Amino acid sequence: MSARLAEFSAYYSNRMSYDEVAGLLERVTGQPVLSDQTIQHLVVTKAAEVSRQWQSESQADTATPPSPAVSPQVDWYDPQSEEVLLLTDAIQVKQQKARRGQGVDKPTGEHETKRVHTEVWLVEQPTGGSTYLTAGVDATGQEVISGTARVRWRLE
Repeated sequence: MSARLAEFSAYYSNRMSYDEVAGLLERVTGQPVLSDQTIQHLVVTKAAEVSRQWQSESQADTATPPSPAVSPQVDWYDPQSEEVLLLTDAIQVKQQKARRGQGVDKPTGEHETKRVHTEVWLVEQPTGGSTYLTAGVDATGQEVISGTARVRWRLE
């Protein structure tokens, strides 16, 4: 698989289902290039690789990061302000329903359920703009570095 094909697949996997990306690739190239399972494996492998890098970077810095002071009131529009804007959003889905309907014409399927954690941090950068941060995961979806640890590491 070429680097461009991998990048194309990963980019659109962030916006569409793996099955839709496989269909898009077939429409663009005129032939079935990658299956949805192959694209999913590519994305999961890359996510685990990036997470391992985050984990090693945070472990290399053995100093305990100081906890930032929290200001109860901040002047959002003051360009000289020394505060850093930090926003977080989390969706805690306990699990998918044990039985999910596939529509009127398709039977209800049984599948194993699992807990899904998502947490996104938006950290203001000194140069302007913001950076999105999230926890790092391994290939099985287990957290290897927390979002909080990544934020603290970023704020040092």
